[in-house]
Amino acid sequence: MNEGARILVIDDEDAVRNTLIDFLEGEGHQCQGAANGEEGLQAVEDWKPDLVFLDFYMPRLNGLQVIKSLRSSDHRTPVIIITAYDEEEIARDLVLAGATDFIRKPWDFAYLKRLVDSCLEH
Repeated sequence: MNEGARILVIDDEDAVRNTLIDFLEGEGHQCQGAANGEEGLQAVEDWKPDLVFLDFYMPRLNGLQVIKSLRSSDHRTPVIIITAYDEEEIARDLVLAGATDFIRKPWDFAYLKRLVDSCLEH
């Protein structure tokens, strides 16, 4: 079991970010939130999370830009993209840029738990 993993949630929607953090903390993880891509990149540097949840559509820096920045600076932290959209081309671009996986809103909490466990095991 991967109790106590450090998980960063980057999402510009407070309700989404807080719901995800509440769920993950309920699973025994330590969580931190960031409201935009810039805050998220700084939190990765400062806090060194084990896993990152990243909203795709955000103002200023979108999820793809954040992933490219992380990977270009050699961060290998697993990144799960959060999106409300089911666009194959975007999913392909995200995986090519270094995303580990993606989950669509609204998510199924049982699936979310399995996804987190799987990412943390690797």
